[in-house]
Amino acid sequence: MTTVDAATSSIEDAGESLYEATQSRERKKYHRAVRRSQEVVELSLKALCWFYALVPPKSHDIGVFVLRELGNRIDPSILQKMATLSRNLEKERATSFYTTEFISPKKKYSKNDADDAIEGAQFVVSEVLKILSQKR
Repeated sequence: MTTVDAATSSIEDAGESLYEATQSRERKKYHRAVRRSQEVVELSLKALCWFYALVPPKSHDIGVFVLRELGNRIDPSILQKMATLSRNLEKERATSFYTTEFISPKKKYSKNDADDAIEGAQFVVSEVLKILSQKR
């Protein structure tokens, strides 16, 4: 598998997760929409790394890595926005999925939370797709 193949596979998976996020929002499963949106951002940024022949770190928030490694290749304002979205959604990753003794994820997240998460995920996917459509 080439790094371009890995990038393509990752962005395709991100697209599937984005579909699942929008479906979750429609079913009023807002916590699941937030969780899937985090996956979208993570997979999209990993696709970006693969596209530039970088092995992405095995973590959920790779925004700082992307900023450091790709800061001279991609518009810094777009890269910064993607990194911020990655960091913010990674913070919500566990709480959007796991029930605690204090609150259920179903009760913690609103439609606005889901809308914001999906909007951010759509931005990242869109920007990564633009980059992937170009040659290195």
